[in-house]
Amino acid sequence: METLTLLGQALLTAIPAAWIGVGVIENIRFPPVNGDLVTMVMRMDRVREERPEIYEKVKGNRIESPRAHALAYAAIVGVELLATVLLGLGALLLALAALGLAGPIFARGLAAAGALVFTMVWGGFLVGGQWFHYWAGWKDSQFTHFFLVLWGALTFHILT
Repeated sequence: METLTLLGQALLTAIPAAWIGVGVIENIRFPPVNGDLVTMVMRMDRVREERPEIYEKVKGNRIESPRAHALAYAAIVGVELLATVLLGLGALLLALAALGLAGPIFARGLAAAGALVFTMVWGGFLVGGQWFHYWAGWKDSQFTHFFLVLWGALTFHILT
């Protein structure tokens, strides 16, 4: 039964590793795609356009600095890369542990650390998004980020 559990944990860790890994690759290959979205959220563009009555009250939260936008985007991609590496190595070690070639405790710990970093990325978007009131202009993104926090938390729970 332990072999099946380890293989299941490897698969359940490999899926978010692959998903966020593709995101990291695309963020590096095509920075303007998501980088422009980060800028728009930080400038509160959509809130200004879609909910001007809210924007007028909270516009002091916006950040206009292109340097701050670039630094925020680089930090996001860096943390996503860390999550990818931890989850990917964790998944590999879990598979090796199922074969008796690695220690399951270390493998689970590494994978769990990856799940926490994965969760931190999306939780950070929720917290940062709250500051920029992105719920008023980016509702779909907020729902997606809630889902991704739950995915990371569930993966962590399965590993611990």
